[in-house]
Amino acid sequence: MAEKYKDELPISVLPDFEDFDIELTSKPKVTVIIPTKNNLKYIINNINSWNNVVEYDNYEIIIADTGSQPEVFETYKSLLNSRIKLIKYNYYNFAKINNDVVKNHVSDDTELLLFCNDDIVLLNDALSRCVQIYNENKDTVGTIGIRLHYGDSSIQHNGITLSMNDDRLMISHKDIKKINNYSTDVNYNSIGNTGGFLLIKKKLFKSFDGFNEDYIECLEDVELNLRCKSLGLKNITVSDAVAIHYESISRNKISGGNERFVEDYKKLLVFINENNINL
Repeated sequence: MAEKYKDELPISVLPDFEDFDIELTSKPKVTVIIPTKNNLKYIINNINSWNNVVEYDNYEIIIADTGSQPEVFETYKSLLNSRIKLIKYNYYNFAKINNDVVKNHVSDDTELLLFCNDDIVLLNDALSRCVQIYNENKDTVGTIGIRLHYGDSSIQHNGITLSMNDDRLMISHKDIKKINNYSTDVNYNSIGNTGGFLLIKKKLFKSFDGFNEDYIECLEDVELNLRCKSLGLKNITVSDAVAIHYESISRNKISGGNERFVEDYKKLLVFINENNINL
């Protein structure tokens, strides 16, 4: 029973992180996009973490609900304010939902997009830190991500890793499952960052026509990162900015995920081969 629900168990020991004292000379507007469906406990914890640890004041959050039960919408009323708004959808596809929000609901004055899963809980002011890194690398940066931990405090994401082994594409995350001796530095030469928490210039994202909507389960974020690298941009993983990511809570509710992953894996492999991307 404990194994089945391990992602949702309370955390007894938090991972290492530091509080930031960041002074920014520029505060571009950030729109945070959070798709969700019936994950009320997690979206509440997510929003509360932004309220509790983020000092950055030029951001908005768009909750993209993809078909929750009516009672969930009643609870949303206590979350919504001038900074947090709700958009309703009657379907779920990660790429399509996020693309639609960017095309139709993000304000013109937004400079940066931050794609965020609903089961993220920030431990420090990752937004200010990521904007600081963006300001310092504005002309050369692709995506920016952070260090994410599973609910048991082990590493879920510290940057994407990709390699080819006898024509087989190996996809993972740096330091995966480590509970110590993981990187806490800024990696300016990362392969990329998970769409679970990914910052990117709106102008750059729209130049790609957003996420590739041909993917049905995942890996559209990996392709986005590789598109950035193909332009000579650097993807940066900011490993001193930290959050808990209760990874797979939503995905495990959807049957057939493994079969869809295989199809998406094939699409990504075709993209890599057709674009002669060196790994």
